This record gives sequence, structure tokens and C-alpha cells, in this order.
Amino acid sequence: MEMTKLFTYIVIKNVYYPQVSFGISANTFLLFHIFTFAYTHRPKPIDMIISHLSLIHILLLFTQAILVSSDLFESWNIQNNDLKCKIIIFLNRVMRGISICTTCLLSMLQAITISPSTSFLKKFKHISANHTLGFILFSWVLNMFITSNLLLFIVPTPNRIGASLLFVTENCYVLPMSYTHRSLFFILMVLRDVIFIGLMVLSSGLHGDYFVQTKETVPAPT
Repeated sequence: MEMTKLFTYIVIKNVYYPQVSFGISANTFLLFHIFTFAYTHRPKPIDMIISHLSLIHILLLFTQAILVSSDLFESWNIQNNDLKCKIIIFLNRVMRGISICTTCLLSMLQAITISPSTSFLKKFKHISANHTLGFILFSWVLNMFITSNLLLFIVPTPNRIGASLLFVTENCYVLPMSYTHRSLFFILMVLRDVIFIGLMVLSSGLHGDYFVQTKETVPAPT
């Protein structure tokens, strides 16, 4: 079973490397472009959101690359493998959660921006940079709390792997958790995903409704 997991892990690693390289390069270019634009213009809330999302994706891809590469993992100048496992996996899971929250915020802001003046969303049109920054800070705190249990249960690969340990990467495993502990954090994670992904779906539906309404109000050519 362990050999099968390691073989699958190696296959995924070989496929993942080109995608990580492209993703980091694309997000770095986008982040640089937005910073250049914001330096010469007054930054808008949507600029802050896209910049934050690009940075989160860079960190997410970078930590994922470290997790799937033993060479990158060992190259970290930290002698304590336990600390390395905790930091990398914790950051990776936090970045995933923040990516969902930030994408939700971007989708909702776009729905607000294109909404007509008669829409109930018009009162949210004057969102300031402070509101955006507040939501970003909230998403960091929320996801760090939801992922905090990993700091207690992530361990480096032991010399002898017991059946109770859960495989995460070639270098890190998860200690067994109590049913109550595991259920609590699983419910919190599911609630976060359901709420924010649900809001994304709702805002996407509003995008479509506004597009259809706009198309219907445009007079046909004679």
C-alpha cells in the first residue's frame, strides 16, 4: 500500500512541476503589472483583490512544489524537519482557503460593479479600500484558525511508519486525531467552502442575469 502511494505521488510530482512553473510565472507577471499600474494610478479595491489573489496563488504553488519535491524540502535551511513540515503544510492549506475567500470576494465585487442602479446591490457600489482590506484580514484570521489543528498533528516521516499514520507527502505524515477533533475542524472547513463557493455561484448567476437584461434592452438593428 505504501509503495503504491509513493508511486502515485512520484507520477503526480512529474506532472505537477510544469504546471507550477507556468502558474508561478503567470501570477508573478500579473502581480508586477498590477503594482506598476497602481503606482501610477489610484488603486481601486479590485486591484487590491487581484494583487492579493496573485500573491496567494504564488505562495500556494510554491508551497505545493516544496511538498512534492524532496530536493526542495531538504534545501530549506531549517534543521528541524518537524518545524518544516508544520510550516509548509500549514501555509499550503491556509493559502488554499484564502484563495477560495478572495475569489469569492472578486466575483461578488464584479457582480456589484455591473449591477444596474435599480438592483439591491447598489448600496454596496461604494466599497472602499478599507473594506476590502478588512475582508482580506478576516479571511487570513479565519483560515489560520480553521487550519490550526495541523500544527499539532503534522510530523516528519518517522523511521518506522505505523498503520495509524496518514500519508501527506514523502516527508510528512499526519498523526491520528480523535473523532471529536477531526469532526470539528472538518465541519468548519466544509462550512467555509460551502458558504464562499455558494456566494461565488450566486454572484456568477447575477452576472448572467445582468447580461441577459442588458442584451434584452439593446434595440435590434433596423
